[in-house]
Amino acid sequence: MNKQANNQKQKVEKITEPQQILAKAAEMEQGGVTSYNEAAIKCGQNADAASKQVFEALVNDEERHFDQFDKQLENIKRFGPNYLALQSFEKAPTPPDSAEG
Repeated sequence: MNKQANNQKQKVEKITEPQQILAKAAEMEQGGVTSYNEAAIKCGQNADAASKQVFEALVNDEERHFDQFDKQLENIKRFGPNYLALQSFEKAPTPPDSAEG
């Protein structure tokens, strides 16, 4: 059975706890890093510089996403579950000065 068909048979994992969601997201990003690195290496071995650069850029994106999820997990551990509630408050934009001229 090919890899794509095998992936289609995986069950969806129901996760409702924020820490578990972030941990799963970080795990998935790390998997993406591994896959994209492998693809970049294969492109390099086949002298496909343009595709190699695309995969390298994707690795950078995935690593940045991983870092964001990891930072959120660390903040939850450091500040407790209320940390997430504080993130939901968005600062209201300051209205521009309405100087009449």
